[in-house]
Amino acid sequence: MNGFNYNSPIMRILETIANMFIVSFFWCLCCIPLVTIVPSCAALYHTITKVIFSEKRGQSVAKDFFKTYKENLIEGVVLSLILLLTAFIVFYGDYCAYQIFYKGAFGLFYAILAIVITLFYLPTVIYMPVVLSRFDVTVGSVIRLSVYFTMTKIYANIGMALLLVFLVLCVYMFPLALLIAPALFADLFRPVAEKRMLQFIKDNNLENGPEVKAEEEVEQQQEVSAVDLDNKFKKGKDHARNKN
Repeated sequence: MNGFNYNSPIMRILETIANMFIVSFFWCLCCIPLVTIVPSCAALYHTITKVIFSEKRGQSVAKDFFKTYKENLIEGVVLSLILLLTAFIVFYGDYCAYQIFYKGAFGLFYAILAIVITLFYLPTVIYMPVVLSRFDVTVGSVIRLSVYFTMTKIYANIGMALLLVFLVLCVYMFPLALLIAPALFADLFRPVAEKRMLQFIKDNNLENGPEVKAEEEVEQQQEVSAVDLDNKFKKGKDHARNKN
């Protein structure tokens, strides 16, 4: 055992897989009250991005997860309530569309409309925890930024929405997949989301410090100066900074 290399690629892969199981378990545990879904997702995404798949992978997964969870709890609960209400409306509409799909042209039109609304709604929901974990902004600004990110790169966002639906179906058929699916989705969504977040920070001059190469930025934690996001979104005064 003296010659065993704990920093070998195999050990790093096993460590990553183990951490993904751990953070998925924490996510499941914290989602039980339902009203904590969004802060749980924010903590999941932050831990996946800033600890498990970064140079800070040696840090405690549990410490980072619950620290981020606590920081975003109040805004996250409000967003979770909004999410639950809107999800009921959207998916009840989908259920009604399924019921009348075969009843003439109106049923077909209603079903298509329901699908389109759902495919735009899901990416907005997916971006909410990401925005919450990256910026200190009000609940209204989290929603506006999530809609903004949804309306750009539409095809990529729809692809992520379909991936989410696929993983949900996998969990439905194989419940034990829930122990890895949350972290797996966060990992697959991470490159897309981080690229969008960093580009938004650049485009709006939110960096504070020396510029670095784009591929290096994904692994670095940049400080974002306090700015007025309302100059971009024309409503209220929201000051944002990039979270460490």
